[in-house]
Amino acid sequence: MKIVIDLNWLIPFFNSPFFAGLATILTGLTAYFIYLKQKRDEKQKIARVIFIEILDCEKIFSLVKKSGVVNLSNIRQLPFSSTWTEHKYLFANDLDNSEISFIDDFFAECKLINLELDEAYNLPTYWKEKARIVAERHAVYSEKNENKDLYEKAKEKLKKFEVDEYFWQPNFPTKQIVERIKGIGHISSTSTGTKFKQIANL
Repeated sequence: MKIVIDLNWLIPFFNSPFFAGLATILTGLTAYFIYLKQKRDEKQKIARVIFIEILDCEKIFSLVKKSGVVNLSNIRQLPFSSTWTEHKYLFANDLDNSEISFIDDFFAECKLINLELDEAYNLPTYWKEKARIVAERHAVYSEKNENKDLYEKAKEKLKKFEVDEYFWQPNFPTKQIVERIKGIGHISSTSTGTKFKQIANL
């Protein structure tokens, strides 16, 4: 018994409006699914960058909470970028308002710490300038007041300037950074961190 398959119907089918419409729909669906995959991959990549930045900052915070800022040169700047600020809208459907605010606050504190670190690195320049001003004033007071008691009284005018803890002493900025870090909550160990880790597929 010989079986004959008639394929003559294929050409009219491929040339029919139905096939053209079906092909258009399938092409559109394929393009849409590719787009969704690309967006998902992009979101996952961004989430990974953000989560790694959080972990890197938290490691530094743990070190500071344990030992304080012994040497500012070891922590020149916290390792984070503006990735969260620029892309947080991508996670609006994954995180609630309080979780988004939690991450907002975390990076806002990181930004403030970097500004304070920046300020702290400029302090040696201030100290040199302060030493110069104090030495000059003492020389002037010494020249104008031959009596030692008058000289000591004149020096009292500089006391406030000499003990200023903000611009002229190293302790205040360091203490301020440590205290700020102590108040920052870690994200990675919370439910917010768990959600973000899942989004990042880590």
